Amino acid sequence: EIVNLEPAETVKAIVDGDVDAIFAWEPNIYHAEKGLGENAVILPSDVGYLATFNLVSKNDFVENNQQ
Repeated sequence: EIVNLEPAETVKAIVDGDVDAIFAWEPNIYHAEKGLGENAVILPSDVGYLATFNLVSKNDFVENNQQ
């Protein structure tokens, strides 16, 4: 089951055992690892997330603002 949590809630959830895993970024990774101690398993950062940057615009705006 996937549980949607605010980023600030993820560390407490994993440390308290309310969830089995979290998807996080710093500083939450640091705090989760510290809270879990030897029970922590950190997957490489290239697993699970691909950063993208998308822009959406009207054609006339792009044509008139090519800078």
